[in-house]
Amino acid sequence: MHLVLYGRRTWRGSRQEGAEVEPAGGPKDTGPGTEGKPAGPQDGKKREKSPFAYLNMGMTFGVTVGLFTALGYWLDSKYGWSPWATVTGALLGVVAGTYHFLKGVL
Repeated sequence: MHLVLYGRRTWRGSRQEGAEVEPAGGPKDTGPGTEGKPAGPQDGKKREKSPFAYLNMGMTFGVTVGLFTALGYWLDSKYGWSPWATVTGALLGVVAGTYHFLKGVL
């Protein structure tokens, strides 16, 4: 466990006399009039996500569908179930990808 004491790290939480310990998440005060309030969105408003977060969700959706479809294709080629495992894998991939996407958006 490391504690930050005036910009220096100490080992195993040992304190120096008179040193103030900064909280693990950083200082909570962000300026005048915000004493004791946590930094971040105020008044219950959600922060907007960056476009890259949505791009990541879209890529995750595509990769999920692709992997489930590839698994279904492999099962089709191994057991001769063509095309049912591929179709089932694609549908499961769409369901899993949609769940992950909606979980990230909402």
